[in-house]
Amino acid sequence: MNLRPQNKTIGLKVISVIFAVLLWLYVANHGELTTSRDSINVQLQYRNLAEGFSIKGPESVEVKLWGNLRENRDVVAYADMTGFGLGSHRVSVKLEPVSGVILTSVKPNQVEVLINKLKEETLPVKYLVTQSPPAGYELLDIITVPDKCILKGEETALKDVAEVVADVKLGGVKEFTSLKVPILAKDAGGRVLSRGIRTVPEEVLIYAVVGQVQSSKQVKIKTTLSGVLESEYQLSKIETNVDHITILGNKAQTEGIVEISTHAIDLNGKKESFSQDIDLILPTGIKAYPTRVLVHVEIKKNTENEVEE
Repeated sequence: MNLRPQNKTIGLKVISVIFAVLLWLYVANHGELTTSRDSINVQLQYRNLAEGFSIKGPESVEVKLWGNLRENRDVVAYADMTGFGLGSHRVSVKLEPVSGVILTSVKPNQVEVLINKLKEETLPVKYLVTQSPPAGYELLDIITVPDKCILKGEETALKDVAEVVADVKLGGVKEFTSLKVPILAKDAGGRVLSRGIRTVPEEVLIYAVVGQVQSSKQVKIKTTLSGVLESEYQLSKIETNVDHITILGNKAQTEGIVEISTHAIDLNGKKESFSQDIDLILPTGIKAYPTRVLVHVEIKKNTENEVEE
């Protein structure tokens, strides 16, 4: 008599298993319980890759779902690379549990990957002005901090890198500015390379000095004197070591300047010829090259006084 309840329990378990298998087959073959998004492409993550290595493999896999999926981003597919070294490997693809989904499957459930050792190179960071300052202004100076970066990637990827560049945009800048700019690896044709390549750091700090466009011109030197010679002496000649100087400033300033004066040369008490270095008087905002000149002053004794004596 005790065998019947036990047999009945076993029979119910068998029936439950059969129904579960039938349900699975029904869903897998007919898909009537799936949502409208039963099959999606999911980015494949490679986790726990050892430091100093890079990996090549499929970027995505196809995941089939049965249930109520709210967002595609809820689906995470990954390959655990713990313990894998250099070379080719066949790795299982796993799925994280998805809320609201009854069943999941991934295709392919294994992927072929290639693990390579990363290479490092140190390169100077160049700058490229891709947007110039406003009209009437120009870039006077620029500094990049740091001026070098480390480029990491596979050897096959790094060989295509011709330079690392920070693209600088100065539209609207009229004075000193500082900018954080991404560092870009580029090939010989100027195309940005990103796949399999990483820069350390990823950004560079740019210090740029922008000012008004400078205009240069040559002007004459005007020698200025002060004081008077004693009656028995006369000024014979004044010469400078250069005839003209170059001035630099914004165009509006330099246009009206035809000559630059020296500071006054004092003649009081002078009885013989002399030479003197003298500074130039420069208008505000104007630079000059040179900024001082050598003036030779020739003094002679008045011959008329000598005759009278």
